[in-house]
Amino acid sequence: MKQFTLNSLYDFQKLFPAKKSFSYRPIIVWAMNDTLHKDELKRQLISFKNSGYGGVMVMPWGCLPYDFMSDEWLDAVRYILQCAKQMDIDIWIWDDWLFGSGPAGGKLTQNPTYRAKTLKTLLNFVVEPGETANFVIPPRAISGSIFSVNKFGNPIDDSFEPIDINSKNQITVKKTETRKRITIVGWEYMSGMQHSTRSHGEFADPAVSEKQCDIYVCNDLDVWSVDMLKPEAIAQYVKLIHQRYWGAMPEFFGNTLKGFFYDEPKVSTCTPWTEDFVERFKKIKGYDIAQYLPSIMITYLQDDGNFTDKFRPADIKKAQADYRDVWTTLLAETFYGTVQSWCKEHKVIATGHPIGDNSLEEVLSNGGCYFKNMAFSDMPGVDTVGGFNNTTLGNFFDFPRFSGSRAALLGKPRAMSESFAVYGHGVDIDQMRYVCEHQIIRGVNAFFCKLSNYNREKSFYFHPPELSDFNPIIKHFGATFCKRIGNVASLMNSGTVDLPKAALYVGTSNYYYGDAEIAKQTTEIAKKLAYNQIEFDYVWDNDIVEMTIKDDMAYDKFDKPYSYVILPQDIIAPSAIMQKLELLKQKNAILKLPENNLPAIVDACKQKNGRILKSVFADVGISIRTVMLEQGLQYFMLLNESNAVKQLAMESAKKAKILEINPDTEQIEFLTDCLAGTPITLEFAPSQSRFFICDTENRFDSTNKKSDSFTENLLMEKWTLETPDEKKINLTAPLPDWGQLGFGGFTGFMRYSCEFLWDKDCEMAMLSLGELRYAAAIQLDGKKIGNCVFSPFKISLGNLNRGKHLLEIYVLNTLASSVFGDAEKLKQLRSRKVFKGTYAPLYEKLDMTKLHCGLLGPVKLMGL
Repeated sequence: MKQFTLNSLYDFQKLFPAKKSFSYRPIIVWAMNDTLHKDELKRQLISFKNSGYGGVMVMPWGCLPYDFMSDEWLDAVRYILQCAKQMDIDIWIWDDWLFGSGPAGGKLTQNPTYRAKTLKTLLNFVVEPGETANFVIPPRAISGSIFSVNKFGNPIDDSFEPIDINSKNQITVKKTETRKRITIVGWEYMSGMQHSTRSHGEFADPAVSEKQCDIYVCNDLDVWSVDMLKPEAIAQYVKLIHQRYWGAMPEFFGNTLKGFFYDEPKVSTCTPWTEDFVERFKKIKGYDIAQYLPSIMITYLQDDGNFTDKFRPADIKKAQADYRDVWTTLLAETFYGTVQSWCKEHKVIATGHPIGDNSLEEVLSNGGCYFKNMAFSDMPGVDTVGGFNNTTLGNFFDFPRFSGSRAALLGKPRAMSESFAVYGHGVDIDQMRYVCEHQIIRGVNAFFCKLSNYNREKSFYFHPPELSDFNPIIKHFGATFCKRIGNVASLMNSGTVDLPKAALYVGTSNYYYGDAEIAKQTTEIAKKLAYNQIEFDYVWDNDIVEMTIKDDMAYDKFDKPYSYVILPQDIIAPSAIMQKLELLKQKNAILKLPENNLPAIVDACKQKNGRILKSVFADVGISIRTVMLEQGLQYFMLLNESNAVKQLAMESAKKAKILEINPDTEQIEFLTDCLAGTPITLEFAPSQSRFFICDTENRFDSTNKKSDSFTENLLMEKWTLETPDEKKINLTAPLPDWGQLGFGGFTGFMRYSCEFLWDKDCEMAMLSLGELRYAAAIQLDGKKIGNCVFSPFKISLGNLNRGKHLLEIYVLNTLASSVFGDAEKLKQLRSRKVFKGTYAPLYEKLDMTKLHCGLLGPVKLMGL
């Protein structure tokens, strides 16, 4: 068998190229917030490319002065596409004129019939024994009932007397012997929060009060939520936006213009309605839902407690579950299906993310059912948003696996994330790296990074971070970040053979029945799997239906293997699904709580997962993703998601050669030979990721040898710091942060220098910066060595000869310091009301954690 020498990532990718549909480098979201000029548009496009971005998404934003989809706007977008084609930059378009997608900037909902509708109890009162009541049927009534009720006002049983809601006459309820409740359910127009380019620009208008443009309540009162269940409404939406772009620039579709992005489509209620819902429901479920609506809308109250789940009859619970099942299906088919069909016809990608993509608690939300929605996506997506669910060390956030799983089960090559919205001024390069790699390890491989303002100064305080070269950390280190993420995302999308994973079942019917515990249970299982290095996908009913069984494995429709389908306790599922699960159980392809406890589930999955290396320790906060290239040849990524140094022991049943890939230097190094049954121990700094090739067939070798066994160590304790006022300060370890030195409000570089004597020759010297806040460029003896911006903040200095040397470290902090780091300056900013109407209530608390900055060490020099 021929042996290959792998010394670089280039050597590896020649043999195993990634599946490529568009660039793996991050895509910058370009927020258009001012009058657009061609020379400035071109300049900024060039700057995006120089910053390392692989694509640009054009987004209408607050303060954009153009009318909705005007000719001036289309001319500007067309010019962007022309320039991007010359520069070989991918372009994407944010579909609506802000969010959530659907109202077409308010144009669509000027027609009231296209506005969102919700079920409403129009009439609800109790007639006491011996009383008589007269009433008329309210407008938009759907169904009515008369119930016997107890002293709490709750139904005594599930019997009811229907009311003729078509009656034009006054209806009389004669004297009765028992208490009776009269309930009539209908619908009314309603809307949720809808943000527009107008409302998102109110902060800039001095005449608008702080109260009016408070970001928590500010929305466009003239823009309504859309009836997402109404096909005519969504057809008109596509006509107003997508078709208008097609008419203006068709030659770019499918080449420079890659696709359209929807953001948080929603019905804005948990009880949506549309005029023909009864008829469409009956086609799907076979019965009339109208008769059940009064019972569904009743709340069972006793004192100050809600006992609806306890007392509601089983047939009413089923009707409510069926109602939820149908409206979520109609939403997915009507909005997502219509948009995807149009995009497919015009050779562009339909992508974006719904509301309800941030946790298992939100699988059912006013955005519908995540799994149903993403069934109509060309690139399933999620949103990691600062201030809500920003991915932080030590917390288990697994929601990016939603999009990775959907892409895998739908056979889509890419899964995407909208990342960094409202992460604040203090976002740093290593944080961005961790957030992206945390998602890559869960199957995401496309990143829409939010955002860069066209006019940076106008909206600087509104919705940070500013991710253009206007931000020093992007200007100096953005290309390093983009290169790293492009390398890692493409690397983890290069497999040719599918390894068995576990399939964690998400019981959507449990959500339809209002089961509040299913999300907690499923999350507990997910965490146990992830931190015992068991790879898995989330699956739902449609995935189960499409599975086939071979031997003791389940296979999806693309013939990808799943070792087990893992079931939480007390799942609810349609009879067809239960039958399929029972068949899987008979074939030893089911693991279910409580019959199998969590440790037993982990052990069973490890026995059937096909990985060469398997972890030995239990419950280590390190996640894994493995890619198989061919028999006996795998590579894998490990990520420490805890806030402490962690060690992971792994062993192989066969002798294996282990090479390590460095995605920054793009070098591949021989690490060790792993003997059969003998564990190797790998160490990880907090947030550190490492990448390994595992070869049991002796296919590969590397002339680069990696070693962490350094024999010489020098603790560098005496430093000179050049401050912004051009003074030099002598410092001794432990090193202070910049706030302690009186520069808490400064953003920029400071130069640390240390003269040292090295008294031995060494083949390689490694510099460890210890704690670095937040990025550094390294020079040795006047020559640049490189950038040090990623955990664990170590960099090779190469050969280091005996003698005196000068080490210079140029440290850069974040923009959070210039905004929040100086108390007097912050007071002045507040007096100028620069935070009025901005997202500061969300990002300020994040930025305040980023003020501790500088080179903090300890700094060590290690020689081999």
